[in-house]
Amino acid sequence: MKLNQAIQQHLEKLPLALQGEVLDYVLYLKQKTGKPSPDDSERRKSLASALEKVAAMNPYADVDPVAWVREQREERAFLELHGVDGAICATGIVFDNLKHSSASEGTLAALSV
Repeated sequence: MKLNQAIQQHLEKLPLALQGEVLDYVLYLKQKTGKPSPDDSERRKSLASALEKVAAMNPYADVDPVAWVREQREERAFLELHGVDGAICATGIVFDNLKHSSASEGTLAALSV
């Protein structure tokens, strides 16, 4: 049995609504294959260009790595002290300047829930 015959047999057994979905999917695939997709070399060139631009910007030039690590450790210790568990810290939620703000005990208690 040829592929198109097998597809036709399975298609005929489906309810009309599902046959419509199959048609939608076939049209989607046809549209998708009509668009040229960038090959690997184009993607690599684009990525290399983007990385060169980021490197030229030097976004971390003003960051002292030792001070940054110290600050991260202080923030983690502060959050743990107030009952914020490690899972929240691990998700990347950072309460900027919370320890230096005038946050009330109620605010800190709400955050530890």
